[in-house]
This record gives sequence, C-alpha cells and structure tokens, in this order.
Amino acid sequence: MASIHCKCGFIKNNIHDDHIGKRAKCPKCKAVVLVEKDKTVMPESVPTKDKKIKLVKKCPKCGSQKILSGTCSNCGVIVTKYLNGKKKKEHQNFIDKQIRNDIGKPPYFLEYCGWGLTIICIIGLIIGITSLKDCSMDGIFVILISILLLIIFLPPMNLILQQKFKKIYIIIRYLPLASVFIFLIAFFGYFNYQNNKYKKIDSHYQPDSSKSSSNEKTSWYKGGTLHQSTVDEWNNASYENKLATAADWANSVPRIETKVKVNGNMDTLKPFAKELLECVDNAATDKDFGSMRVSELASGCIVLMGW
Repeated sequence: MASIHCKCGFIKNNIHDDHIGKRAKCPKCKAVVLVEKDKTVMPESVPTKDKKIKLVKKCPKCGSQKILSGTCSNCGVIVTKYLNGKKKKEHQNFIDKQIRNDIGKPPYFLEYCGWGLTIICIIGLIIGITSLKDCSMDGIFVILISILLLIIFLPPMNLILQQKFKKIYIIIRYLPLASVFIFLIAFFGYFNYQNNKYKKIDSHYQPDSSKSSSNEKTSWYKGGTLHQSTVDEWNNASYENKLATAADWANSVPRIETKVKVNGNMDTLKPFAKELLECVDNAATDKDFGSMRVSELASGCIVLMGW
C-alpha cells in the first residue's frame, strides 16, 4: 500500500501500489506531492458486512487499535457484530422518530397518567367479564366504557409501550379489538339469557305443597293450575284460578320475589298478579293464539312490562 504525506499535515493512506512513484496534488494546499510506499505498520484491518464501511482499523467502541482476528483485545468486542447491531439500532431509532412524527408526542397528562388509565380500563374489562355470569346489564355497560377508554387512550400510548415494554405492547395493542368481541358475546348472551329465563318459568316456579300450605290463609289465592294450559283453556278458566297462576308467574321475577320475602305477606304479590292477568287476558283475545301455551304469553308480558 502507498500513502501521501504533505508538509501541510495532510495524510492519505491505502493508495494502491500502482501509484507509487507518481505525483499527486494535495487537496488541502494544492502542492505537488510524491506518492511513496507506506512504511508505517498498521494494525490488522477487519472487513465488515456493511458495504459503506470497508475497513475498520480501530475498535468502534473503545477506540483501541489492537484488533486481532476481528476481536478487540482491549474490550473484547467482536467488531462486525458491534457495527451491525449499531446499524440496526440507528435504523430502529429512525423508525421510532417517524412514528413519533406521525402520531405526535403524547399529551402531558397522557405521558404521566396514561399508564394509570390503561390499567383502569383493563380492570374494568375484568370486572365486566366476571359480572357476565349473572348476565347483568351493568357488566355490559362497564365493558363498553372500558372499550371506549382503551380506544381513546391506547393509541397515544403505543410509542411509549413500544419503547419500554415491547412484549407487553404486543398483547395490549389488541385489547380494543378483543373487547369488542367480548362485548358482542355479552350483548347477545344477555338476550339469550332473558329468553331462556322466561321459557323456564313453569319448571322453576311450580307451586309446591309448602307454598300451597302457606297460602291457605290467603283468600284470593285459589287454584293456580293453569301453568301448562293453552290459551283456549285459559279463557275458559275461572278468574280465581287465573289470578293464582298469574301470581306464580309474577313471583318468578327476582325483584318481586324479594319484595314478597321482605314483607312476608302474599298480599304484596296481588297487585302484580292483577297487572299480569290483565296483560295476558288482552293478549289471549286474539284467536290466532288459541293453541299456544299461555305461559309464552305471560313471559312476553313480563318482558314488555319491564319487570
């Protein structure tokens, strides 16, 4: 290898041997300089995978020139791996900068409170999911609010999550989408629960012997044998029998059943039984319902009245 040494201090190494003996112009002072053979002993050069960096003559980490077989003898760094890792890191920083420019810097309150809001949303989702076993509208409402908060607050937090907690970010980034599916399942499950609930009125709330014995002292509760009857049989039955049957249906509603238990008096049930009886009678006037089971009309009336 050849080199140029100018009096102005300019030095250029790694010139091909073919140029030895030729004259070159110094780019700094424009003086004519002779190209001579390089007599200095340079440390071992290390080629890298990066085409832009052809030769490395000193350690890029500590600056030492003691490089043997591609490894720095001072700090023990493998030069090629270090440079490639550094290049990847610079590329990732460039991508993060682009994301930051696209999304924008998170607002001040999100930067400090965003984690708390995200945790609250996740807790809300957990509470909502656990309350779905009772098919409560409150649980569905909590899930819906949590979804909205996650959709609003999670996108500005993406950059912070990416930079600090990459593994957690991969899971959390799909929470809003998962929450939508959970909400849809809960929404349709609730209405399915309501339909099944009132279809099972007969099996759950048949008056047993203990009930009938406790109601012997109630003058208005007589009969109550029309649970399995059709609409035509309902229309031909006595008022007392229909009232007692309607009382059993009304007592199937948890809110009304609780009131009866608290008061300890069957007379508390009578106004609800009369209201349900009137609704079923009005629906039973339609001749198309003649062969239908009257319990289906009763379940529809309970839903319409919002009990």
